[in-house]
Amino acid sequence: MNVRLVKTWYWQSGRVLAGECYINSYTARVQMHTTAMDAAEHSVAYERMEHWFQNVMQDSILISAEDPKLRAFGATGQRILIFPEDPVDQLVGIMLCIKLNHITEGRLVITDVDLSSINGEEMIYRHNHSEATGPMSAPGWWQDPRPTWMLAGKRSSATKVVSLSRYPEWHSTNLEWPNRAAAPESAVVFADFDRDDDK
Repeated sequence: MNVRLVKTWYWQSGRVLAGECYINSYTARVQMHTTAMDAAEHSVAYERMEHWFQNVMQDSILISAEDPKLRAFGATGQRILIFPEDPVDQLVGIMLCIKLNHITEGRLVITDVDLSSINGEEMIYRHNHSEATGPMSAPGWWQDPRPTWMLAGKRSSATKVVSLSRYPEWHSTNLEWPNRAAAPESAVVFADFDRDDDK
């Protein structure tokens, strides 16, 4: 039997608009329903969402890929979530609807996300998993089922150096799916060769 669930998360992130960073307090009310029959998988899917809000969204910096201070903020070593446009509340809500559905990989289906923030005067932006996603329809980390918030490294024409980011994986957080068949181990073959004493 599938179960309908609602959970509200709260967090703070820095939001950069026109080169200026503002600390913002967010609220996301997430509606979802279970699909898998395995309760252990429901638990892992929920814990993945908890991880996303507590360890990625909390204390991160949200910024547009086109912001003139992107390089400067990136150099701080802070966790940076790069959006295709300014990270206004509407876009953050759409991102959450997409990303949460990807990281739960069908074990939970996120149907609706209601997002509001202090800087947004607590206006609630409502998003549904079946609506048009605008600029978030472009490929990006928000469509990756891993707990990543990074974009792939790009080749620099000036330095001829390729920067490759190592994306985090769920196994590093102990949030892999339970009961997944173990990968076959490499077989070791022992052979009994005849000994040639004449050599």
